[in-house]
Amino acid sequence: MTKTIAILISLLAVALAACGAGLNLNIDEQGNLGITVELQEATVNNIIRDAVVTGEGDQIFTEITSVDLKPGVITVNGTRQNTAGNFDLSMASDGGALRAQITAVNVEGLNLESPEIVRANEELATAFRQSASASENVRFDSVEITDTTMKFVITIVTATATPGS
Repeated sequence: MTKTIAILISLLAVALAACGAGLNLNIDEQGNLGITVELQEATVNNIIRDAVVTGEGDQIFTEITSVDLKPGVITVNGTRQNTAGNFDLSMASDGGALRAQITAVNVEGLNLESPEIVRANEELATAFRQSASASENVRFDSVEITDTTMKFVITIVTATATPGS
């Protein structure tokens, strides 16, 4: 068990260091691995660009011109069919899952129910979930967006830990 946790920590630390994340680790009484992951603004920008511009099917933007982190929200500006627009993105922990939600969209021809927006919500949640941990046993405890970082507090639940701990 201890060897498994050590391997997990090592792999996670290498992966997070490679993507420019800050990392803080602790193990609770149940053997769950608690991790605080802090992504700098440049890393957040790259994750959003990759998810929104290079995903499958029709995309919200063909080019992203800027990504601005603000407390609680991320504003993404870009172009679509030679027209400028933007959307606001919020991130939250919902019952241990990570949720990405475009909460406002100002892009010609799109609204919050457009297939491109629905798909972007899913792709952004997946991209940020993978940036925090590759483990499937991850519980997202909280997400915080500031004007310079995005911070996740996650727990990797071990096989011997009590569910819901």
